[in-house]
Amino acid sequence: MKIKTLIFSLLSCFTFAVNAQNTVLQRKIKWLDVDTWTINDYSKKVIAFENAQYSSEHDLPYFIETIPTEENTTYKAELQNLVLIPLTAEEEILVKDLSIQEDVAVQSFVTSDRGIKQVNFQFLPFVKKNGKVQKISTYELKISKEKSETETARKTVRTYEQNSVLASGKFVKVSVKESGIYKLTYEALNAMGINPANVRVFGYGGALLSQDFRKFKPDDLPEVAIYMNKGADGVFNAGDYILFYGHGIVDWEYNATERAFVHTQNHYSKEGYYFITSDAGVGKRIEDVQITVPLGIDTVTVNEFVDYQVIDEDKINLGNTGKVFYGDEFNVNPLSYNYNFSFPNITSADIKVKIDVAATAGATSSFTLKLNDSQDKTLSIPKKSSDSYELGKGYTGTQTFNSTNPSLTFTLTYNRPAAGARAYFNYLAVNARRSLTMTGNVMFFRNPDYLNSSVYSLYQLSGANENVQIWDITDQSNIKRIETKRIGDVIEFYDSNETLKQYVAIDPTAKNSFNLEPVSIGVVPNQNLHGMKPAEFVIVTHPNFLSQAEKLAKAHREMEQMSVNVITTEQVYNEFASGVADATAIRWAMKKWYDESNKQYPKYLLLFGRGSYDNRSLIFNSGDNLIPTYQADNSLDAVKSYVTDDYYGVLDDDEGVNIHVDKIDLGIGRFPVSNTQQADDVVNKNIAYMQNEVKGNWKNQFAFVADDGDATLHMRDMDKMVEEAKAAYPAYQYNKIYLDAYKQEVTASGESYPLARTRLHSLINSGLFMLNYMGHAGPHGWSNEGVLTTTDVKEMYNTKLPIWVAATCDFVLFDVKNISAGEFVLLNPTGGGIGLYSAARVVFASENAKLNRLFVLSLFSKDTNGEYPRLGDAVRMSKKDAGIGINKLSYVLLGNPALKLNYPTPYKVITEKLNDQFLTGSDTLKALSVDKFSGFIADSNNQKVSDFDGVVEITMYDKIQRVTTLDNHNDGRIVYNDRSNVIYSGKANVTNGEFSFTTMIPRDIRYNYGSGRISYYASEPDSHREAQGFTENFIVGGSSTDFVEETDGPTVEMYLNTPNFVPGGKVNETPLFVAKISDISGINTVGSGIGHDLRLVIDNNPFSSYILNDYFEADTDSYQSGRVRMKLPQLEAGKHTLTLYAWDLMNNSTTQNLDFEVVPGLKPEIFSVSNYPNPAKTSTTFVVEHDRPEVILTTTLDVFDISGRKIYTMQQNSAEKIYWDLIDASGRRIQPGIYLYNISIQTANSKLSSKANKLIVLGQ
Repeated sequence: MKIKTLIFSLLSCFTFAVNAQNTVLQRKIKWLDVDTWTINDYSKKVIAFENAQYSSEHDLPYFIETIPTEENTTYKAELQNLVLIPLTAEEEILVKDLSIQEDVAVQSFVTSDRGIKQVNFQFLPFVKKNGKVQKISTYELKISKEKSETETARKTVRTYEQNSVLASGKFVKVSVKESGIYKLTYEALNAMGINPANVRVFGYGGALLSQDFRKFKPDDLPEVAIYMNKGADGVFNAGDYILFYGHGIVDWEYNATERAFVHTQNHYSKEGYYFITSDAGVGKRIEDVQITVPLGIDTVTVNEFVDYQVIDEDKINLGNTGKVFYGDEFNVNPLSYNYNFSFPNITSADIKVKIDVAATAGATSSFTLKLNDSQDKTLSIPKKSSDSYELGKGYTGTQTFNSTNPSLTFTLTYNRPAAGARAYFNYLAVNARRSLTMTGNVMFFRNPDYLNSSVYSLYQLSGANENVQIWDITDQSNIKRIETKRIGDVIEFYDSNETLKQYVAIDPTAKNSFNLEPVSIGVVPNQNLHGMKPAEFVIVTHPNFLSQAEKLAKAHREMEQMSVNVITTEQVYNEFASGVADATAIRWAMKKWYDESNKQYPKYLLLFGRGSYDNRSLIFNSGDNLIPTYQADNSLDAVKSYVTDDYYGVLDDDEGVNIHVDKIDLGIGRFPVSNTQQADDVVNKNIAYMQNEVKGNWKNQFAFVADDGDATLHMRDMDKMVEEAKAAYPAYQYNKIYLDAYKQEVTASGESYPLARTRLHSLINSGLFMLNYMGHAGPHGWSNEGVLTTTDVKEMYNTKLPIWVAATCDFVLFDVKNISAGEFVLLNPTGGGIGLYSAARVVFASENAKLNRLFVLSLFSKDTNGEYPRLGDAVRMSKKDAGIGINKLSYVLLGNPALKLNYPTPYKVITEKLNDQFLTGSDTLKALSVDKFSGFIADSNNQKVSDFDGVVEITMYDKIQRVTTLDNHNDGRIVYNDRSNVIYSGKANVTNGEFSFTTMIPRDIRYNYGSGRISYYASEPDSHREAQGFTENFIVGGSSTDFVEETDGPTVEMYLNTPNFVPGGKVNETPLFVAKISDISGINTVGSGIGHDLRLVIDNNPFSSYILNDYFEADTDSYQSGRVRMKLPQLEAGKHTLTLYAWDLMNNSTTQNLDFEVVPGLKPEIFSVSNYPNPAKTSTTFVVEHDRPEVILTTTLDVFDISGRKIYTMQQNSAEKIYWDLIDASGRRIQPGIYLYNISIQTANSKLSSKANKLIVLGQ
């Protein structure tokens, strides 16, 4: 059998092999059953094997072998000794319409991971033999590598300017739209404040930056050569002008394959920009050049050229995704449009017309394209598939016409197959040949006929007056005036054809012919990003959020000694994209620092601002376009489209073109903020988290929510991942919420899982370290049954902030007008989460499960130095190993990539004794026995930390139980292990590193025997030292006979919002419920499902019943008392009754009621305001005591000097604490003295309450 081979070389120059080595890898492919990939209601079947990878081109699986590369090495790979096996019947159906070759093509591609290169050998493990497709079972991959004689490796040599031209002097930014010769008059320059005599122009206009770092790009702002017309007196003064070539937003490049020029329109900007100054002396002028033909070189005469024009108007994006925008729409009326072009002195040569259109018809349709009402061309478009994710089908092709009429009218007609079918025009680009005859006073021309040949061209331009000059504008920063020879009205000049040259024939004296004049944008403040040193963390912020970005940077610098650079988008655009808001400009800035630091820094990039699929803000209400988004090329198929921030982080020289293959070199996150209030909220939330003041055993808690859709797929995928994580990180508690394990309720409003929903929100409120979801979702929430909604997220008030992971579709759709539920996870100022990793487009469930697993394992794995990763590290590592598909690209981190989770470190908790005897593993806890545990805080060497003094929180669990789901949808059941019943939850003091606690074992345990579990979390009140631990080295089961029966139920005290509450009193719509509960036999929170839960019922309504087991917190060193805190749901105005059911461990119960009245808009009451320290020297924190706990309050602080003058004001969406660094509104530190402050609070629908106090400031 013939096997194709492929050679991959890492050489910089021609060498010969001096040392060859062969490696033979024996491989067996483990074929799996055909897999079904799902996206909500859409599904497709794919052939599968273990560790298969898939590209976006087709659905066949690739096998990829990856090896590290060596410099100066050539690699060759081939397959040999293949063993083939037949396809299954189902597999045969899937390949029947695909082109499978008779030989195996081994392809290779190189990937770089922070400078470390790997070579990847890739092939499709299928061959066609005797007309029948078979698959490879086993094979040998022979890899040959040959060392070269030279030691020179191929590297891109790139140097960067050390300072930007914008670092000093006055610069005025001006805009241009189309390419052409631009005029700046003496008067216009004066109006800008520019000295006309010394005018200089910098920049390179509006062409889209190449994604390929290997292509040349000017660093910083190159100077543009200008022509200065000084008039008859030879002095630049009134009436005079300068000319320069300005590049607009459309770029043209010759395509040798198509033998035509093809255009690229900048999809980030509607304008290009230049920078005008006069502060640096006399600038660059257009220089004269004389070109002579070398001896022995042939010449050819050129008297015609290729001209090009395009109509490419962008008005519509069919799916709010991707780079492609369309122009005219073909609907009921009209179904035809005319597109007009003018090509003076056109020749009879072929006219090449490239056209791009699309149609949304469910049947095959077509366009008819005519030129000047003749020469019909038919453009056929396939039918759109029936799935809801394909938005349409496109046609891109080139048609050929002939005409000697310089006026070309193309008529495009849509032949609609059925009513309701729509079609869209993207662009029409024309290449036509013209005689080289002067038209007007400015004429651009070029000729590719002899490109890359050694001959010289003799250009003959006719019809030129005596003032016409020829400028070579190929390099706009080095424009040359070519010396010409005149014969009558014909001017001639020679030039080489080594590269394609662009020329303009121009009469620079024809002042009134120059209609293009740049538009002044304004003076640009001095900046110097090129002078910045590389930093570990870079924040790229929209200018509106600069102060908030600086505040976050300051926190990282001071709290973690991290180097941070804060730069604005405008600064990046100015220095790295000539002022254009091009996403690649941000990438170039990161690339500069990446190269200069030898790939050590930067490590993290935060994009501080929301983005839009519409990077040019063409469409009304298309979202907040503050930080550019990188969109997929595909805009017609949602399954193949994406928006990704990964693009900003592929920084090696050979990256950026195929980002689905590239390895990101940065941890990237985004704050999707639209206004300064959101920016304040997110930064305050981050800083508060970094301060790590909210401690507790919530740091041990994970929750995993799995949808019931797609049969049991999401539950199976989730449970597989959970069990793997549990084995790797056993100290955490894994709470499973698999929807089909709960009874589904069906009402007129639809299906729901009320108990699963209650369980989820109970865990969020009581505190989670990580919340993880797999299943169906969208921008409005999770699951078809609404287990989580946008409203839920917006109204969360949970101070214990988890990292959220949602392996699902569209949950963080951050680039459209409406804010998604996922964004509110971060934007909620009083709850939600500290960050969220999820998808902003539709994604396949199986690939979601893979990426979810990789992220979780990365997030909780320590590096070689024993350090946990930051969020950005986990994102980078998970995507690095996620394969070559595009699914991973849609996942974004909404959060701070430089943030490290507050892992419970550095110590562990060890259980030493049970009932004063060393723990043996056979000790048994029985129902109603009273048992004492003791242990200690240990370091990494299991040595007691004797100076640890704090509190340890204990959660004791019953045995693992087997749970079978209910099969609510008749899709099948799964059986899984769960450990959810809590025997005891309490606290104990830790003194000198030691602790002990005593508890009674509930009567409601399961009486079979099996291993129990204790989960520990310990902390010190005034330090960041924490500890985590667990033990499963004891047995739970059976019943004790050594106890004294008692029959009294628990004692209960209840109130709403404040201990001052009086039964029957008035409260807001969502009051905080608090209950103090005590009993000599302890409080039952086991939750074994036999009716002995802590339960709260509102208005005796069974549908408003809440299990409070997770909300109970025992008092320190006591299992006999504790309290419950729970924020009630939104209640209607009027009178209500709460009923609390509480049980002790002997199953004695108490029922107690509490009456109250809900008053919408009830004014909050402030009990007191204070600040500490007071007196203050460097900063102070204000504290407000009020009757609205866990409610979003608009809190305003106003500070006045002794004369009553307001010197400072601050507003935030929380009244818990207000920090002030004693810096006033002008940015200066306030003077020592006495100040008055007033703090006011109000809810969204209430009146204002305020209270004042006094602040004393001392000198430093």
